[in-house]
Amino acid sequence: MPQHVRTQVTTRPVLNPLSAPQTQQVVARPTDQLAAPIQDPELLGLVRGLSTFHPALQQYAVVSGQANADRDIKAGAAAKQQGKPVEEGSSDWYRHGYLMMDGQVKGDLDGKEVTQAYETEFDKDTGNIDDFVRDQFQKRTNGLTDQSALEGYNQTIIPHLQKIRDAHLEYQKEAVSQKVESNALAKLDNYIRPFAENGEPIPDEGIDQLRGDLGKFFGVTGKRYNDLLFSALDRLGKEGNYSVYDSLKKTKPDGTPGMYFIPAWKERIDAAQIHSQNVYLAKRSAADAALKKEREDRQDTALYDVFIKMDTDPAAAKVEYARLRSEGLFSRASDVINWDTKFNAASKREASAEQQDQEVTLQQGIYTGKVRPQQIVQADITPAQKRSLIAEWYRVKNDNRQAAAAGQTSADAIYRTQDFRSGESYIETVLRPQASPLDPMGIGTEFARQQMAAARREFTIRSRDVKAPYELQGLAQEIATRYLDRRKDPRIQQELDMAGTLRYSTVQELMDARKAGLITDHVELENHIRYFKAVQAQQTSK
Repeated sequence: MPQHVRTQVTTRPVLNPLSAPQTQQVVARPTDQLAAPIQDPELLGLVRGLSTFHPALQQYAVVSGQANADRDIKAGAAAKQQGKPVEEGSSDWYRHGYLMMDGQVKGDLDGKEVTQAYETEFDKDTGNIDDFVRDQFQKRTNGLTDQSALEGYNQTIIPHLQKIRDAHLEYQKEAVSQKVESNALAKLDNYIRPFAENGEPIPDEGIDQLRGDLGKFFGVTGKRYNDLLFSALDRLGKEGNYSVYDSLKKTKPDGTPGMYFIPAWKERIDAAQIHSQNVYLAKRSAADAALKKEREDRQDTALYDVFIKMDTDPAAAKVEYARLRSEGLFSRASDVINWDTKFNAASKREASAEQQDQEVTLQQGIYTGKVRPQQIVQADITPAQKRSLIAEWYRVKNDNRQAAAAGQTSADAIYRTQDFRSGESYIETVLRPQASPLDPMGIGTEFARQQMAAARREFTIRSRDVKAPYELQGLAQEIATRYLDRRKDPRIQQELDMAGTLRYSTVQELMDARKAGLITDHVELENHIRYFKAVQAQQTSK
């Protein structure tokens, strides 16, 4: 850039007189004039003189001036980088370098901001990249008029803008590629799915035709098409259609081996097929479990009334059970065996100690209004216990209604007293079963627990008729003592000694089991006979 030289005319020359004497005066003002860099006049004259001997010496003046300009430009740029102000009296080339560096810094910062705006604000799918770049450039250069600064600004922002254009072009290419591949996957899925869901082999014709169309019109390579084909098959495979991978293993009609024989694909295909088989097995297991639950729920609903009748009318229950069985309620042999076993067991089972405890708890809940029939039906107790408790619930409800109508206090209040809780605690303490090494099978403990449950039940029932709460203590002592004395009865002890081997409750059952070969232990047979004799003697003594 040429230097600015300030020149001022200070003299007042007077022009020659004209025909009419007038004084002429020329007034000059400071002006900016373009001038080449200062050069040595003597050296320049020498060069011009020597130019007659060698023309190349004519370039010396120009080269010398350019070297000075480059030096000043670098000095100005360095000063800007160091944050120094423009030195007073510096050359125009120095100022040019200083301002150009200022523009370069601003251009780089603006370029980064435009890149950020492209990533966060620009709509890459529908936006016009040319309009975006132009608007960003105009907005950021508005008011920037210095030519030196603009020159530096353009040097740094233009690479940023070009990178943005290149990135957007790649984005558009990728979007087109994704759309093509998405359409290809959809077509492959539409073609493959009907065969996969019907368990039929997948024909190669449709797959090969789509391979050719994508390669011809969209430039999809064979390698990329293999990726797409595997993705389409794998999507179905993950649903449990493990046979779809077989289409990758068979040889094509032209004799070309399938993808499975490409080393890079073999391991992936095997792993995917194994995973698909596991998915199929898991789904099949879940489906079988759902069908089993549905079947069992249907059977439970149909047999509910049968099991309720078991203790009140066994003959009617057996007739109803036989009818349901003959009508096809059980579709599997395992169901027949399962329900026959349950029916036979229910027809002769007795309440366990846990069931007796639960019966007492439910009964107390009935008396205090905390138990409803639905809870009784859902309880894990025998059908006889359920029917007894439901009948008790209706009786208590009716008694409470009559008491309320007569203005009397409900009998339930006795169960909320401290005396009742103390009496129940006393019975549990006195009759609590004690584990013994002489009772390894726990038969004696089970008997003691049944006794305690029966005592609690008796105390609960009889407490309802007690008017004065303090009388409950004597009632609890009387019941606990009676049950405790019963444990000392030698006949009871004899029953306990034999109970570990007792499986049949009547003589007829024992005879039938012996004929069927179900009893082979003579000790077990002898214990049954002793037990039946003891029961007969006990009944005779009564």
